[in-house]
This record gives sequence, structure tokens and C-alpha cells, in this order.
Amino acid sequence: MVRPDGYLKVLDFGLARQMEPIENGAVWSTGPAGTLHYMSPEYRGENVTTASDMFSAGLVLFEMAAGRHPFGGETPVETADLIQRSSPSAKAKDALQSLALLLLSKIPQERPTAPQALHLLKAQERRGKFPRLAGSIAAGLLLAND
Repeated sequence: MVRPDGYLKVLDFGLARQMEPIENGAVWSTGPAGTLHYMSPEYRGENVTTASDMFSAGLVLFEMAAGRHPFGGETPVETADLIQRSSPSAKAKDALQSLALLLLSKIPQERPTAPQALHLLKAQERRGKFPRLAGSIAAGLLLAND
């Protein structure tokens, strides 16, 4: 989200929960633990680790580079199912999309860590593979996961 003063904020990184009030002022969590469009494949029962955060960062980076979600379902539930069962619906067209696709590996252990992804990002930025602004935004996302 971009504030009126131009400041960019990442407001939801896939870990939000909707809370419902119950008696005595307590709250109860409803629905899945996150935003379906940005959840990793392992959200359906496997251990969620920092690799899951890197998958979510890959989704955001892909959207930055391509202007659309890499799995492109018609509904959040369909998108979550596509994340779980299919590969991204596009081939990489540039360095940022290539990095995003590495982060979108279905196997958590195959995803780069935040420091590894930052190293790849900086190497591509030095080669002039994408604008500095895109690299800065991407670096901010990756540093948030470090």
C-alpha cells in the first residue's frame, strides 16, 4: 500500500487472522491463518518455517515484476489450491521474475534463504538487470524475512 505521502508499506504478508469476539471479552480466531493468495504450499498441515515466508516474498516479487499473481485463480480458494498443486503459470521474463520463481519452489528446502536471495538480487542489480527501485523494494521484502 502506498500512503498519500508516497511511503510504501507492506500491510499483510499472509499471516493475518480474523478475530471474532466471544464472551468475557475473549476473542476467537476464525478462518485460515493467513491470506490465501500469499500462503505457502505447506500451510495445509506441514511445519511452517522461514522458508514459508520466503515463498510469500516470492509471490509478492512475482507480482511486482509481472503485474499479476503467478497462480492466478479466480477466487482466493482456487488460488490457494493452485499454489498447493501447480507450478506458476508463467516463465521468467526478467531477473526479478527469475528470483521470484526460485522462491516459489514447492520444496521448502530448495528455496533460497533471505541472505541468499539478497545476494542474488544484488548481483542482478549490479548487472543492471532491473531498476534500482525494484531492487530496493525487493531487498526490503527479503530483509523483513531475515
